[in-house]
Amino acid sequence: MYDDIDFYERGFFKVTIGEHSTYIDRENKAIADESIECVDLLFGSDFICFKKDGKYGIMNTGGKIIIPAKYDDKFHKYSEGMFVMRAKSYGEYVMDINENIIVPKDITSFFYGTYSDGLISTYKDGYYNKKGEKLELQFEL
Repeated sequence: MYDDIDFYERGFFKVTIGEHSTYIDRENKAIADESIECVDLLFGSDFICFKKDGKYGIMNTGGKIIIPAKYDDKFHKYSEGMFVMRAKSYGEYVMDINENIIVPKDITSFFYGTYSDGLISTYKDGYYNKKGEKLELQFEL
């Protein structure tokens, strides 16, 4: 029936038939129709990055479209109302669930896994808050 059955997470299996991937529940019901390519269940959330007509969007595990497929860049991670977007051209940036850019695209920026208490941690640029303001953190040791 399936060419591949990948991981099981949060009540769903990722399955592949030919080149098409989707998520199914325990009753073998797909969460999306065949026009939608399910890419990733974003870790620790109920959001799925999907692809339709060459563009990326977000749906929930109930199959409801949250952000329509209109982005060239892939939704990569999610935490605290924010998505890390992985640019096709290289690099990453942060967008909130209302599609506002929080930290702009920069080919040198890469973001660590999750956020904590509203702080966004970058690989090279330090920390930002949810408003996109760069924080100058100083700690006494």
